[in-house]
Amino acid sequence: MQNPPPIASPDGSVSPAPQPHGEIDLRALAGAQKWVLWALLASIASLFLGMSNQDFVTAANPNNVDYNVQTIQKAVFIDFIRFGIALLMAVAVYRLGRALHIKWAWLAAILALLPVLGIVVLLGLNGQTTAKLRAAGYKVGLMGAKNKSS
Repeated sequence: MQNPPPIASPDGSVSPAPQPHGEIDLRALAGAQKWVLWALLASIASLFLGMSNQDFVTAANPNNVDYNVQTIQKAVFIDFIRFGIALLMAVAVYRLGRALHIKWAWLAAILALLPVLGIVVLLGLNGQTTAKLRAAGYKVGLMGAKNKSS
């Protein structure tokens, strides 16, 4: 049986051939890994942002009845930023799981929201990704794959 001809788009360019089910798209994998690593870096930065807000510690003290509204607003704003970064990390982990063709990618995304289990899942997925990219000839550094070696 012959393969069907590639489908042409309206502008005349030929669409790329679909990936076989078992084959991993290495460019998508490298991109998803970069998203996860940048989300992890943003998460670490948000922890330092939360720790730098020393006024919140004073406002959270139950013995202190002088609640400063501006301090509480600042703490809520930081919490919104941290929640947004957590959602970004969950989406990035889901994309990485889908790029690896993992059936439980949705579960990995949910676990990425949990503090300890999220790191374990993240390290496991990142290790698998790094091994596959290195086996394909990519140079993998601290922030993901750089370019394919000659």
